[in-house]
Amino acid sequence: MKVITTTLEGVGSNRKLDATSYINGIEHVENDADGLLKVSGLLKPDRHLLILVPGHSYLHSKFDGTIGHFRRCNKSILQNAVPKDLKKKDVKYIDSFGLLALLANKWFLKQNYPELKQVKFWDNFIISIFKITDVVGFYIIGNNYNWSL
Repeated sequence: MKVITTTLEGVGSNRKLDATSYINGIEHVENDADGLLKVSGLLKPDRHLLILVPGHSYLHSKFDGTIGHFRRCNKSILQNAVPKDLKKKDVKYIDSFGLLALLANKWFLKQNYPELKQVKFWDNFIISIFKITDVVGFYIIGNNYNWSL
C-alpha cells in the first residue's frame, strides 16, 4: 500500500486511487459538490471515500467563518453534494463531547477563535473523552459527521 498525503490538485489526473479521505476539508471548499465530484473521479471503480465534516448547519457561527468554513453540514447538505454514483456505506457522528463544547462556546463564551490553552486542552483531554463517549453512545450524537462511501 502506498500512502499519498497531498491536496486534490497534487494527486494528478492520471492516477486512480483505491481509497481517499476528505478530513475536515470539504467545509473549506465553496462549491462542495464540485470538490467531491473531482475526488470521485480519482477513485477506481471499487472505491472508498471517507468524509469527515463538521455537522449541524444550525451551529454555524463566527468561529466557523474565522477558520474558513463556508458551512457546517447536515445530512441533506452532504447527501446533495455527494455524487450519486457513490453509495453510502456508513454514516455516524463522532466527537460527542465536542458538540457540548461547541454549544457552550455558541451560547456562553461566544469566542470567534480559540485560545492556545483551549486548543491544548482539547487535544490533550477532550479527544480522549470523546473516543470513549462516542462508542458508549453508539455514535448517535456528535460534532462531526463521519461518512463512509
